[in-house]
Amino acid sequence: MSSGTGTPRIPVARFLISVAAISVMLTTAVALFGMMMKNRPQVAERPIVEPSYNVDVFEVQAIAFQEMLSAFGTAQADREVVLAAQVTGEIVELGPQVRVGRAVSAGEIETSPEGQSQRIDPDLLARIDARDYQARVEQAESTIASSRTEIQQLEQQRDNLQRQVELGQQDLASQKEDYQRIKSLRDRGAGSASDLTRALLEMRRYEDAIIQLENQLTLIPHQIASAEQRMASAETERQRALNDVQRTSVTAPFSGIIGDVMVEQGQYVRAGEPLLRLVDPERIEIPVALGMEDYLTLRKTMKDGEYPLARLAENESASARWTGRVVRVAPDADPASRTIEVFIEVLNSEQPQPLLPGTFVFGWISGPRFTDAMVIPRAAISDNRVYVVNDENRAEPRTIRVGRRLRSLVLIDEGLEPGDRVILTNLDIVRQDTLVVPQETITVDDELARQRVATLRRLDAEVTGE
Repeated sequence: MSSGTGTPRIPVARFLISVAAISVMLTTAVALFGMMMKNRPQVAERPIVEPSYNVDVFEVQAIAFQEMLSAFGTAQADREVVLAAQVTGEIVELGPQVRVGRAVSAGEIETSPEGQSQRIDPDLLARIDARDYQARVEQAESTIASSRTEIQQLEQQRDNLQRQVELGQQDLASQKEDYQRIKSLRDRGAGSASDLTRALLEMRRYEDAIIQLENQLTLIPHQIASAEQRMASAETERQRALNDVQRTSVTAPFSGIIGDVMVEQGQYVRAGEPLLRLVDPERIEIPVALGMEDYLTLRKTMKDGEYPLARLAENESASARWTGRVVRVAPDADPASRTIEVFIEVLNSEQPQPLLPGTFVFGWISGPRFTDAMVIPRAAISDNRVYVVNDENRAEPRTIRVGRRLRSLVLIDEGLEPGDRVILTNLDIVRQDTLVVPQETITVDDELARQRVATLRRLDAEVTGE
């Protein structure tokens, strides 16, 4: 055991042991690292690869097509009328064919095989009691007869007065001669004053009688004119009554189908009260609304004397069931919807099945034709520019001039050529010279097949007209 002043040996031994252990560990680690470095695999160098993007493309084609303007509306009969009573009275008869859905005739000329023609009377629809109107006819005829008799009497009286005036003037001339003779005798002192006075009074009496006859004769034309006015008024009343008698028989103004019956036999009706509704199902008209651009296109076609063909179906996804033509255009636009109304006419006699009034229909109106035209999807265009795939499969920007818009398609007037492949997808990351890998190639026929409502119709080479 060492003294209290010596150096302690135990801590020094521990230190030396720790240093030796650390040295062994470091030496082992270095040896292991060296072995690992010798056995590591060699890393092959790779070249930098340019990124590429998968895209769908649209193949541009020069095609001939006809634009289709789509519209919808409700069919209505071109001729439909509610027949109303023109006179007041009781319905005393209804025609046997007055039932909803029955056909009625307005009367026509029928020619037999032998060439003989005869007029077929129109069907009677309703008859109103005509007795009151017939009584007015008889009363007016009685007034006419009375006025005619009065005129004849006045004319006879005029002739009599004229003869009396002529005779009176002859008597007055004789009386004047007597007066002059008596006056001449009186002047010579041979006649009496009383004879002269009596001759003068007699002459004055003849003059007064002639004046009275002439006054009566002057009144005759006024009396005749008054009677003629009464007769004319009675004739007018008679004609009105005859018209009312004729109006008591209600017939069809045109051949058609009865749509509604609003009265019954025995019912009292007043003038203007509706009796029944008559519809002509032969000519059907459909008013449809078009936008301003479509209207201008259609208006140009109609100004050239053409009436565009319209194909109609019960909805936009159905096949065309009826055909018609645009026959007229409204003169003004609807300020609320900013559309213009055009009218499509359908003749049921030319249809495989009739188009009924009240049917909602969707229509495709034949628009202008284009030859060697190119269309692309609108989704491919941004700021009048598209990207096409060049021969090196890189994106190449093209500035284009856009023509008429056809819903999801656009007519290209300038900037593309047939065979160009226009990029449709990944347009948010495609830039100039971007490497692309075309996947699906879409044609105009594929795009048309996707459309819910057709905007154009391809024209085959042999199609020359409709």
